[in-house]
Amino acid sequence: MKQIIRLTEGDLHRIVKESVQRILTEKHRPSGVSRRIHTKDANGKKQSFDYIPNLPKYNKSQEFNQASKFQRINARPVEDPNGEDIDTVLKDGTIERKGLHLPQGYYNVNNVGGTEHWGIDPKTFAKKYEEDPEQQGVYKPKGGPMMASKPLKRNTSFEAPWGGRMDMKAGSRILQDPNNPKDTYGIGGNEFDSTYKFDK
Repeated sequence: MKQIIRLTEGDLHRIVKESVQRILTEKHRPSGVSRRIHTKDANGKKQSFDYIPNLPKYNKSQEFNQASKFQRINARPVEDPNGEDIDTVLKDGTIERKGLHLPQGYYNVNNVGGTEHWGIDPKTFAKKYEEDPEQQGVYKPKGGPMMASKPLKRNTSFEAPWGGRMDMKAGSRILQDPNNPKDTYGIGGNEFDSTYKFDK
């Protein structure tokens, strides 16, 4: 039995408007973007991201500049044998990474005074951070510099080399360890400015 769906004039206007917007989006899609991803932030606000399957890699051009982290972090090891899942949420509500699974032994970290949480494996953690003798549970950076991209011009989504999609708003940057391509991730613009500084 066929189901009859009756559309109001408002429904038709909405459908036409959404179709036109979709066509314009496809027409003006930048090179390298395979599709658009539509999602919501932590506050329920709709967001769209250009998905790029091939993440730009560090090179010696002016697209990347050397930067070092100065901000200390809070960190705790994951003790649950089943691990734990976290969402990486920026101050503005953007969900960079949803449902990131941290196995037992990984570190759940966030910048001191910040709200963004992420995970680090034990080997990388030992290489990049050392405990602050004056503050329990606080660690200071000791690893080498990272290469920071220029601010992204558009909302961009990409697959991180370590697994999982990252959604980055315009103004964010891509950070990459020049000696370890797998150590690549995105960071919000405000978060970068408050935790990194460019090397002279």
